Amino acid sequence: MSATTPTIDLSPFVWPLAIALVAIMFIRAAPEFWRVYRHRRAGLDEIDRMPGREFEHYLGLLFERIGYRVEVTKAHGDFGADLVVRRRGKRVVVQAKRWKGGVGVKAVQEAAAAVAYYRCDEAMVVANRSFTKAARQLAKANRVELWDRDQLAAKIIEARLGDPARQQAAQPQHAVAEPPLSGPQPVAEPTPTCSRCGSPMVLRSGPRGAFFGCSTFPRCRNTLPNP
Repeated sequence: MSATTPTIDLSPFVWPLAIALVAIMFIRAAPEFWRVYRHRRAGLDEIDRMPGREFEHYLGLLFERIGYRVEVTKAHGDFGADLVVRRRGKRVVVQAKRWKGGVGVKAVQEAAAAVAYYRCDEAMVVANRSFTKAARQLAKANRVELWDRDQLAAKIIEARLGDPARQQAAQPQHAVAEPPLSGPQPVAEPTPTCSRCGSPMVLRSGPRGAFFGCSTFPRCRNTLPNP
């Protein structure tokens, strides 16, 4: 009589194995879910649709909220700097890139070249997208700070842009940035206040010319004509 092969009952291991596999999948996917959540919380979808000049003014407000004094450069002939920001005695030129694809070395080159023209100490490129490997290498070699999509979202959340608790913040002091000159400087005109939410308005540009938009955009979309 032949011997029978003993059978092993694997049913007690099926559910624990399935649960372990699901847990592994969740752990691997969690960082990406968290990243998408933060992007939505920061309103990056709205930022992706902003005109370039509006993105520059939005960044001006962002820098003000995190403690910088901000100047917005001229729309044309800015020599590679969209903003000049100051904090703790340092002046930083900022190149703003509201693009649809990866940001390459040209943006880093423009920011690095603008340092001497605006007599600044450092340079920075802020983008709503990622940077190419070459751009990151060049930025590291030239000591240019890069804020990509993830870092921009983090800064927006840190600044609590649009949060009602911050709507009574000090009015922005945007001005047109030029190379520092000796002698007295012109005083910026006060900006109006939003009639809907009470937040300060920001001077922006559009197809029909300059206008004032609410600083809490995209939460509040109120606008005023520029007199």
